[in-house]
Amino acid sequence: MGEEVQNVADAAPGAVGYFMGIDRVRYRGAARPGDEIRLSVELLKFRRGLCRTLGEARVDGKRIVRAELTTVLRAASAATGG
Repeated sequence: MGEEVQNVADAAPGAVGYFMGIDRVRYRGAARPGDEIRLSVELLKFRRGLCRTLGEARVDGKRIVRAELTTVLRAASAATGG
């Protein structure tokens, strides 16, 4: 999977990512003040600038939330209007 992420980065140097949506959210617990939250994101699919990822948040090794995220990548020059 690491190679795929590198390919995405190489295909779009200087790209800007825009959050588009969130699906299949599952809450399993809560974080409390002082908790250390570990975030991880796995690339599920990348096609034509559209990224589908699976994100998780964990506290003390226990998953507290999981969701599928959609992000679109655009060239930095298009994002700034130039």
